[in-house]
Amino acid sequence: MLGCANQRTWERFCGDVLERPDLMADPRFLTNFDRGQHVEELEALLESIMAERDLDDWLSRCDRAGVPAGPINDFAQAMSDEHYLAREMVREVEHPVMGRMKTIGFPSKFSATPSSIRAPAPLFAQHTDEVLGGLGLDAEQLAELRETGCIK
Repeated sequence: MLGCANQRTWERFCGDVLERPDLMADPRFLTNFDRGQHVEELEALLESIMAERDLDDWLSRCDRAGVPAGPINDFAQAMSDEHYLAREMVREVEHPVMGRMKTIGFPSKFSATPSSIRAPAPLFAQHTDEVLGGLGLDAEQLAELRETGCIK
């Protein structure tokens, strides 16, 4: 994923990252508007250029040039990403059926009110009686709803 949303970043990307300053002079790609009008051509061109090197090389080049960039991870990659782990975005909880499992942590971190995962996600229908009881249904009404298949 590339963050070339302004002209200065686009120019650093073309010159310093791709080493293709000719792209800055291409009439199809002169401005953000022009690039938007020719996005399919631009994507095809960038894909062909970027296929010549591996991901780590491109990320390193972008980092040195100050061009925002990062990989698009699948779920397994995200759950093992060192940055996500350092930010505690991957947490472990005890699940009543699955045992110890990984889950997603809280994106916001507050020093005065730290967040914590108190319980795993509920099982299917785990809180039905509690929720419907809170709405005023008694045990007899719940039993009748179960018998008719309206609730589990």
